Amino acid sequence: MKILAAMLCALLAACAQEQPIRVGFIGGLSDRNSDNGQAGQNGVILAVEQFINPAQK
Repeated sequence: MKILAAMLCALLAACAQEQPIRVGFIGGLSDRNSDNGQAGQNGVILAVEQFINPAQK
């Protein structure tokens, strides 16, 4: 009975609206280490763009 209730909850949860995926970035964008921070930020932006539209290269 518990398994049936768990399966019902899982099915109902799958019907909910999709929530946006939040991506965070922590990196120094100023001061002495800004070159690594800017490169990391650019990499995250590029990865998200390629994830959203994989046909665009």
